[in-house]
Amino acid sequence: MIILNSVFLVLTIVAPQANAWHGIVPLHSTRADVEKILGPPRPESKGIDASTYQTESEKVFVLYSTGACDVKPSNGWNTTRGTVIEISVEPKVRPKLADLKLDESKYEKTRDPELPDYMYYTDRENGIHVSVNTAEGVVISTSYGPTAKENYLRCPTPTENYQTFGFIAHKFAEYSNISWSGQRKHLKGFARLLRRFPSAQGHIIVYAGKSAPSGDARKLANRSKNYLVRMWGINSARLITLDGGPREAWAIELFLVPPGVTSPAPSPAVPTNELRCVYPSDSP
Repeated sequence: MIILNSVFLVLTIVAPQANAWHGIVPLHSTRADVEKILGPPRPESKGIDASTYQTESEKVFVLYSTGACDVKPSNGWNTTRGTVIEISVEPKVRPKLADLKLDESKYEKTRDPELPDYMYYTDRENGIHVSVNTAEGVVISTSYGPTAKENYLRCPTPTENYQTFGFIAHKFAEYSNISWSGQRKHLKGFARLLRRFPSAQGHIIVYAGKSAPSGDARKLANRSKNYLVRMWGINSARLITLDGGPREAWAIELFLVPPGVTSPAPSPAVPTNELRCVYPSDSP
């Protein structure tokens, strides 16, 4: 019964003729509307422009406006503070994609370059974005944003003010040998920056430690990317991960890359012939 209910819920919320979820509509509903329906957010997630809510059957991330386009950050849309910009819903019981019977002619399909089992279905006309695990054939999450008809409310690129960074890739953070809790603090700040500059990409360069086994950099990169996507609702297509090569200790660099700007180059520091194969991987 739980599975059937979850399938029915997703069938309802991904219907291509509406981008509303439980009566919450991007660019029309407010934080007060959301909390009448979902109650208070998870305390650790509540922020000026985003909150995560927990229901019996799903986790719901909501991005809010911090003001009109002349207020920075505005999260990309010319609307009043506290207006819903995006809703991202992650069901606890993941429904089968086949059960949704999507009209795939309405969706653009994009495969994730770093997570080959992930495919993204995007209906730009209706503002719907579905993340799918193709290996398992299940829906990971569904996001609802403004429709194509509402693009006139989108803030023009100049309000993103890339002059602040001199039109080059901006290193937001670099860290090494810290706990997962410490990493999440950096990633939270990075997510806020990515929302402030919605046309920019986020580059995550990961360096394996000198004693790391093969694939450790990829594991660290994917964990960071998954956290930004699932916890903070960042569109996966905006996030680029790169194995930067070896260093003495594992390290991660986070870059904001404006459109048209050259990608940052990695800077490994340890010759590959010095690598060893024993490394206690950090777990969340």
